[in-house]
Amino acid sequence: MSKNLYQKMADIMKEVQSVFKGATIQMGGNRSYSAVNHDDVARLLHKPLADAGIVTKVSVEKVEITSGTKTNKYGDQSAEYRADVWVEVTFINADKPEEREVCRSFAYAFDSGDKAVGKAESMAVKYVFLKNFVLESTDNEESRDHELATKAPAKKNLAEEIEERKATKAPPPEPSAPAKKTVGFAKKPAAPVPAETKTHDEISL
Repeated sequence: MSKNLYQKMADIMKEVQSVFKGATIQMGGNRSYSAVNHDDVARLLHKPLADAGIVTKVSVEKVEITSGTKTNKYGDQSAEYRADVWVEVTFINADKPEEREVCRSFAYAFDSGDKAVGKAESMAVKYVFLKNFVLESTDNEESRDHELATKAPAKKNLAEEIEERKATKAPPPEPSAPAKKTVGFAKKPAAPVPAETKTHDEISL
């Protein structure tokens, strides 16, 4: 008995877990960052999908293009286009073509020529594969502006992390001597000075 579409996708998730950055994106000003691109994901999933008998169908549902100008560090201006692209990716069980799963995605991209639409479509499809197969991309998108163009180190598993923390854990500090308390004594109020009195003889003078 052949497996259904979800069983086949689950088998692929067991087989592949991570995809590593293969692209270097230039940001200008001698800045760049490493990223996972569409080809990295396609290279990782192409054979597992084919072996499992899953066909993917991509259709572009909507495209919006806006134009503007950008200025480089020398003050020169040039045209720039932004493409907003909505796509649908359909996963089809080749053994039972009626079993299908449709996933929708959106992405946008900039380009000074005619590549903005292609860039955005590739990004949208890439995210469908990354999210549906729960792939660790090591692509820290939340802090991309601050990312250096270096490969992320391999992550340790939880057991290794716990053992490492135990080995490097600093000994607890020695208890310090209790602080000495200074006891103060209230000053005794001075005795009141008696009012000046005069004798009978002094009054008669």
